[in-house]
Amino acid sequence: MDRTLSRQAARSDIAREAQYYRDNISSASTVDDFLADPRLYNYAMKANGLEDMIYAKAFMRKVLESDRTDTNSFVNKLADTRFLNFAKSFNFSPDGKLAAVSPSMQDQLQLDDTLESYSVESTNRGSAAATESEYFKTAIATIANVDQFVSDNRLFDFALKAVGIDPSIASKAAIKSVLTSDLNDPESYANSFSNSNYAKLAKAISFAADGSASSGAQTTLQTANTVFNYFERTNNGGTPAAATARAAYFQQAIGQVNSVDDLVNDETLLNVVANGFGLDASIETAERIRNVLISDLSDPGSYVYQLSNPAYQEITKAFNFEFDGSLASGTPAMKADAQVQMIADYKVNYDDAAIRRATFAKNIFTLGSKGVTSVDDLMRNSTLYNVTLDAFGFDHSTSKATIRRALVADENDPSSFVNTTRDARFKSLASAFNFGDDGQLIVPPRAQLESAKQATMRLYSTTVDDPTETQQATKDANVYYNQAMDGVGSVDEFLSDKKLVSYVTNAYGFSDGDISNDTFRSILTSDPLDRSSFVNTGDNKKYRLIASAFNFRSDGTAGFGAPGKTQDYSKVVSTVDAYVRQSMETEAGDSNEAVRLALYFQRKAPTVTTALEILADKAVFQVVRTALNLPDSMVNLDIDVQAALIGKKLDVSKFDDSKYVDTLISRFSAMYDIKNSTAELPSVALTILQQIGR
Repeated sequence: MDRTLSRQAARSDIAREAQYYRDNISSASTVDDFLADPRLYNYAMKANGLEDMIYAKAFMRKVLESDRTDTNSFVNKLADTRFLNFAKSFNFSPDGKLAAVSPSMQDQLQLDDTLESYSVESTNRGSAAATESEYFKTAIATIANVDQFVSDNRLFDFALKAVGIDPSIASKAAIKSVLTSDLNDPESYANSFSNSNYAKLAKAISFAADGSASSGAQTTLQTANTVFNYFERTNNGGTPAAATARAAYFQQAIGQVNSVDDLVNDETLLNVVANGFGLDASIETAERIRNVLISDLSDPGSYVYQLSNPAYQEITKAFNFEFDGSLASGTPAMKADAQVQMIADYKVNYDDAAIRRATFAKNIFTLGSKGVTSVDDLMRNSTLYNVTLDAFGFDHSTSKATIRRALVADENDPSSFVNTTRDARFKSLASAFNFGDDGQLIVPPRAQLESAKQATMRLYSTTVDDPTETQQATKDANVYYNQAMDGVGSVDEFLSDKKLVSYVTNAYGFSDGDISNDTFRSILTSDPLDRSSFVNTGDNKKYRLIASAFNFRSDGTAGFGAPGKTQDYSKVVSTVDAYVRQSMETEAGDSNEAVRLALYFQRKAPTVTTALEILADKAVFQVVRTALNLPDSMVNLDIDVQAALIGKKLDVSKFDDSKYVDTLISRFSAMYDIKNSTAELPSVALTILQQIGR
């Protein structure tokens, strides 16, 4: 049969029409365009077995413009499923134009992966920051002079990041001058910068003018403050190590608080107090906490009693401030037992706020991404941009120009930025977003288009021997395949996922291991319509079905999708194939009706799964009725009785077995010969076998 079809496809008239269809179908951007080109229209109609309806253009317009998702639409109400299949093979929408597909910054899989990476990177950053903070606390205590400090790269980087200075561009000579400056001198080097972060650095680390640190480079409080600021500056404020750093800072700093203003004007102290007493630090104000701290608990009319949350009263009880905000001589700002309890509670409560912030950031990213139309929109939105940096492990000091360069790079171009840099994060970043080289949104390449993916999943589901026992396993496999295929960008990526390879292998009737990686690569990079390609020259024609179902280019990269195209490429392939088959059936039928029926049955049988489907197809039913020698009068029986009768005499589940189908065709031909034989006519069985290349 395959040889017969190949000869048919190679005929000059058929090859010429196929080439015209391939070359011009994409130019039909509306139903009007399609109907106005008789060669395109007639070709598609014949391919779909609708040659007798070519005259009915008004009817076919209604078919093509039907909403296939609406069960009450015109095409879905037609009993003949050929019309629905015809409509499904094109990408027209109810307005007669190509279905509009708006590109988005990320598809759902890309979005989910980005948000998951955001959470994972947050944990990883926290662990790394904790390691660096422990090193800093140990090493800074050993520093005796400024030269030792600047020569220790880990100390140097940590301290500069803690005050917001990028250590990668900072001059060590300049930093030495900053650290040995006199901050009390307005003209000193540290005070000469417009950026106040340099003065903050000089205040955080204590070196004399000669670079010495006779009393140590930092006090315990300075170290605690530096560590805490490092966590905040590196976006690790919600980690356990950051909570410990805040608590350590509080315990050091609270002893130096001499008034209520000293406390509320220190954001870190205020944060620990709010979280320690179960409040949301992100919405608390210094003014409110100040008024709470100086409230008179013995006065029912005082400020603290005007607040409904009893936690505020606990704050008032925990501190020793006078009504004017001062502290009595020798009195600590906070009661010792209250401090112990608050610190313990803080370490329990701190992550509530962090979780709220992370959830808020994710929600804003999800919602905000829908309004992004260009890479510039993403980079202008600080929340979206910062989540992006965090998700892919980039420091916030990374050059925006570099990030932009990665976002608009073509990950499939070997010479692009993301493929020439050694930092794999940039390629991951490019893969996660759908920007073209002009910064505008694009529809991303897809290894398999949606319609073909759903067809593959249906094939896989039919391979299950016992649906009852493996229903959940099949469902899980389908879910994995549906999601994972959207993330495949090349044949290499596909072959590296053994679950995907196994799924496709089984879906197309092979067993695991039947197809080697090299063979798979040859299949997936073949053009099904190129007669000299691998899938058209090998012995196994199932390979061609696999190639038709995927969207890889000859270089192994994923191709671009269907938006803006009249047909998916897989549909073009199936249309061309169907035309060849239909032309052969028609020509055979012109000389012998039995041959036409046999060829039609051979083509349709693999799609039939129930006896009722046999009854629904007039030609298939005729072949089955003849092969089984069933009387014509059976059509008068109840439909369920007819189905039961057929079910007893043949196994419909074997209709996808070519040998079983060939046996039925042989029986059909023999019975047809008996019923219609004449001495002048050759055997129909012989004619059929000649037609299908036996």
